[in-house]
Amino acid sequence: MKKVRLPKGVWSYDPNRPLGPAGGFGAVFAGMDERGSPVAVKRLHVDAAQAAHRELRVAEVLASRNLQHVMPVLDAGQDSESEQYFVIMPVAQHSLQDILRHKGKLDEIAAAEILAQIVSGLGEVPDIVHRDLKPGNVLFLDGRWHVADFGIARFVEESTSTQTLKDCLSPHYAAPEQWNYERATSATDVYALGCVAYTLITGNPPFDGTVDELQRKHGQEAPRDLVGCSPQMSTLVSMMLRKAPGARPSLSRVGAVLSQILKASGPTAPSPALDRLAAAAAAHERQQAEAAAEAAKVKKVQQDRNALAAEARSTLLRVFGDLARRISTSVPTAIVRSNASSHYITVGQSTLELDVGMTGAAMGEDAFPRSKWDVICGGVIEVRQDSPRHQRAASLWYTKRTDKQGEYRWYEVGYEANPLTRQGFEFEPAAVSPELADRAHSPAMDVVQVSYQPTPIDDENIGEFCERWAHILAEACAGRLRNLPRSLPVFR
Repeated sequence: MKKVRLPKGVWSYDPNRPLGPAGGFGAVFAGMDERGSPVAVKRLHVDAAQAAHRELRVAEVLASRNLQHVMPVLDAGQDSESEQYFVIMPVAQHSLQDILRHKGKLDEIAAAEILAQIVSGLGEVPDIVHRDLKPGNVLFLDGRWHVADFGIARFVEESTSTQTLKDCLSPHYAAPEQWNYERATSATDVYALGCVAYTLITGNPPFDGTVDELQRKHGQEAPRDLVGCSPQMSTLVSMMLRKAPGARPSLSRVGAVLSQILKASGPTAPSPALDRLAAAAAAHERQQAEAAAEAAKVKKVQQDRNALAAEARSTLLRVFGDLARRISTSVPTAIVRSNASSHYITVGQSTLELDVGMTGAAMGEDAFPRSKWDVICGGVIEVRQDSPRHQRAASLWYTKRTDKQGEYRWYEVGYEANPLTRQGFEFEPAAVSPELADRAHSPAMDVVQVSYQPTPIDDENIGEFCERWAHILAEACAGRLRNLPRSLPVFR
């Protein structure tokens, strides 16, 4: 047994009794405290020479918090004899990796329950980015799942050279920004959680291969389609695995969707609306880098916005594809066609058109100066009725609204002329240019106003969007488009 002298006491461990395989940041061994009670001793892959005798303050940071799903830390720091760094924890019954090794994969509800507990653990320490979330760092203790190793990855990052740090990453669970040595945020943990979710449901991480292959795949490729789970779970995992940090859902939103999945698994009455929503699937890239004053960073900011625009276009096309599939399934005579910028669904003498022409290059950060919306790109959806001639349209904006901090999403908005002005549109609600939209959403009264407030259409809201526009197309086909209310909902 080897002794370890740390700030809170003397511990011992057996280097010949590892508790599981070594990870990128350290190896765990069976140990005991001074009374002989068992503990887990984690020896970090960094020594005093690399860390310059930096303090490892994990225990102090976590000690004052009421933690239900974070692994307790009994002691942590630099051993006064060996100058190695150690973290002391209780001995868990098993890890999530052990469960996967034994069962291969889990059913969706079991996976959702575990993921919800991981989300709770991450939420208990919101000021620390974990950076190394993986099944081996999720431990079962006292009847609950706990997230382990908070703060360790950051300590090693600050103590290690870039090349060595690459070797420390858990390559199957590392986010694209980690491979690029960019700043880790809570979105980094959300990506890793998506990898964990994918692994729980399929039995394998989303990508495999050598370290170099994994770096390329995490940065450039989409994972294989998720099978064996509901569309809601598939959509959630796809949202978490978006390449761009800013395009991923917040941790709180992940928790809310998991709650919906778990609630839907209980004894509930049949719901056609939920059944239609469950048939939807969506897959979706990166939060805009913070604009910098230096000219050297301007190009990078626009590149990031263009990447978000590309991701947004893919998401919008998937939404349209879902709508087209639903309509084609119900109406075999429906005609679906596309060109470079527009996509059409024709039923009888009425046509629904989705124009994605504005979703190429991203808009600039100051494209909406009055309303202060941060709009990446936009599109238009429109239904045209041939007889009697009428039409209805709405603008689609991929934006992080000022009252929706932290996330970019697709929103649908209908516009109309201000009744106090003489300017108007031939048909209302209408789609408008970015300039008019900015004026409509600004605090001041203007010639244009909204017919209905921005309504999310992607991810968990796809079903509502498809139902709404299928109904609008049905009314147009029947020649009743003029009778629909300008506001939402369109059917009463």
